[in-house]
Amino acid sequence: MPNLNGKILSGVPVLLPSIDEQRQIGQSLIALDNKMQAEERKRKSLEALFQSLLHHLMTGKLRVKDLDPTDHSHHGTAVG
Repeated sequence: MPNLNGKILSGVPVLLPSIDEQRQIGQSLIALDNKMQAEERKRKSLEALFQSLLHHLMTGKLRVKDLDPTDHSHHGTAVG
């Protein structure tokens, strides 16, 4: 906006939360950042697992016809 300048803005009051509220906000942001980092690590792990399984399938180390969908003893890992 062409009519906005520092003089006008300097007269506008800015409301700040209390210091306790600012700390809570900061803690919430840290917790959110930690959660995002954990989810990113999980995504990378799942991507690596997918690539590994794909490699086993494409190289013939694992055959789809040999898989038993009711056998959960391997917890989703490829066995050779």
